[in-house]
Amino acid sequence: MVQLAALLLGFPAGYLIRNQRLALVAMGVVLTALLVAQTIAVGHDDRIDAIYWVIQAVTYAVAAGLVVWGHHASANRRAATQHPVATRR
Repeated sequence: MVQLAALLLGFPAGYLIRNQRLALVAMGVVLTALLVAQTIAVGHDDRIDAIYWVIQAVTYAVAAGLVVWGHHASANRRAATQHPVATRR
């Protein structure tokens, strides 16, 4: 659940939210809420071990990378559209 949200929402969050720090915080809040629900859902059988937390940490890192990538792509697009190509005289 958390991994799917990270993959689907990471790049768009970075692309659509102009402030990179705000985009990272928003993504962290969404992933943390989903992580709490997911951990409660799978934790009742005492099946959570160290690898579960490693996977979650990697998921957060991938999501942060996607947010940064989306922000970079958005900034490049804005810069390209704000500075028109010089015309010949």
